[in-house]
Amino acid sequence: MHDEPPGALAHPGKAAYDAIADERAAVDLTTALPYNLDAMFAAIQARGIAARLAPFRPTIASLPVFDLGHLDRLPLYASALEFVHSEIVCHVAPVRRLPELANEGYALRTLLLGHADLLSLKGGFPADVLARVRRGTGYIDLIEDLNVLVVLYGQRPDASIGGSPVGPGDVERAHALARQMSEELGDEHAAVASHRQLLQERHKVAHLLLTATGQLRRVMAFLRFDEGDADALVPSLHVTTKRRRRSARSADPD
Repeated sequence: MHDEPPGALAHPGKAAYDAIADERAAVDLTTALPYNLDAMFAAIQARGIAARLAPFRPTIASLPVFDLGHLDRLPLYASALEFVHSEIVCHVAPVRRLPELANEGYALRTLLLGHADLLSLKGGFPADVLARVRRGTGYIDLIEDLNVLVVLYGQRPDASIGGSPVGPGDVERAHALARQMSEELGDEHAAVASHRQLLQERHKVAHLLLTATGQLRRVMAFLRFDEGDADALVPSLHVTTKRRRRSARSADPD
């Protein structure tokens, strides 16, 4: 969850989210109700339930074993769910430069490695190290390969002067690319971890909301048994039709 910069307007639901921090911490996701809600629809439904049941609050409060907090905290849970879901949508990482940097890195690796192979025939570079570099695949290996090549060329400055196809600028660029890729990859891993945490927190809030709604439905089924309108007073939080086409929601975090 990111902190708001000074002077920024916080989402109204953040206070609600923070207010239920202890309740969220107490939720065990291994036994929690599954998350299968449309967050915004569920929040709207929950507020409607709270409004419809407000006139019944004195009657509900008279029941000796019912926790009235299920009703009183319903709007709090709704606001918290809206907030954390919005955080998830906004948290979708922008397009990273990693593929672009890697394409340049692979081309530079090929250049540096090719020239090093020729020089290794005269003992200029250790063949076993070059063989290790040649086996590398993927972003992490590319970062390592570029760094290794930078070190090798740094040990043999004569390899990148004169008529060499590899100049000092190529070696410097290889070092810069390795560092940039490392930073991008680190940011990406941090973003994935943060996104996973947000998904877990949304699940916890949803569990609290679904639990409260379920308890309210049970109590209203008892109080309104003769009228038979409990389902209308406390409808499901689940939407039965797609509220918005998923294909149009590239940032959909579900």
